[in-house]
Amino acid sequence: MDGLIGFGQNDNKVLRKTNNFKAQGGNSYHLSLAWWPGFEGGNLDFEATSPHFMAKNRVYIKGVGYVVATGSEFNEIAGNTPRTAIATIVVKWPTDKKGALNKAALKNGDYEVLIWVMGRDKYSQLADIHAESSFGEGDLKVSCTDTNFQKMTFIPKRNNLLKTLVDANNPIAKDILEQVKGLASEVENSIGRNLTLDSVREKLGMEVEGVTTGGLNADIGDIDDVIDDALDGI
Repeated sequence: MDGLIGFGQNDNKVLRKTNNFKAQGGNSYHLSLAWWPGFEGGNLDFEATSPHFMAKNRVYIKGVGYVVATGSEFNEIAGNTPRTAIATIVVKWPTDKKGALNKAALKNGDYEVLIWVMGRDKYSQLADIHAESSFGEGDLKVSCTDTNFQKMTFIPKRNNLLKTLVDANNPIAKDILEQVKGLASEVENSIGRNLTLDSVREKLGMEVEGVTTGGLNADIGDIDDVIDDALDGI
């Protein structure tokens, strides 16, 4: 986002509820892998061996969400063993339900730069495709058969739309690169929150040694006078 917005005016990206790619059953998608080496300096190296991915072990803790598992204590609280989650950044191009590109929507800026969190199985399938047909040269068609379990099939596409726009020095490519740079710092949190064991225990209402609230209360002072002054000005 770069420019003037208002309620209902160019604010669709600001109001986006999540930065994560989630497929809907019965739909097909056209994706470009976008997190390539060189992005920090304003370039995307499509000839690199691989786009970037991040892998972390995480557990799901009810009442907290996904947490990066940095020790066995997290597993005990979660009641299950950690699983490896892998994430990258993709561009989801505007398409119809069958995955055919909507050129008019693309010209209007109707594309999304999203973080895609996946398991080992999907990563393995992507690695196999990349070995045969580099994602630096071609895109990916994703067809979803189950929304809840994110069951998908993958078909490589011949051309890389993002690379085509970069090579043409198209303004859309510049906007996408800026979004990639912004999302790169959010990839780890999209996989799981990096919380301390004490933080998790606090959120679950469990006892945490050495935690007091005296410091906060000592700094509040006489808040009644502040509130009264504020109300007098209304």
